[in-house]
Formats: sequence, C-alpha cells, structure tokens
Amino acid sequence: MLRVDELVDMNGFEVPVPPPGGRMIAYRVWKIRRTEERGELDVLQYLELVPASELRGMS
Repeated sequence: MLRVDELVDMNGFEVPVPPPGGRMIAYRVWKIRRTEERGELDVLQYLELVPASELRGMS
C-alpha cells in the first residue's frame, strides 16, 4: 500500500532517496481515496510527475 508523499517509479515501486540516477521517471503520491460500493472496496491513488530537476536536487 502506498502512502501520501511517497516517491514511486513507473511500476509503482518505492524509489529510494536519493534516487539511483538522474534519468528516472518518478511520481509522487499526492492523494489516496477509498470508496466502497456494493461491498467492493476501491482504492484510488493520485500521482503527480516529479520533475527531473527536483529528483537531481534530492541527491
């Protein structure tokens, strides 16, 4: 399960800080919404693209 403000790669795996390379596509989880309808739980995770300049600044 992802957490808000966590950095993830394109496959949804956590990105270590500092990131291993400057040429990486990473996303930040900025919102998680849980909805339940007819006994089915849906978890929606909203992501934002993290700019390369911000990733370079983390190292």
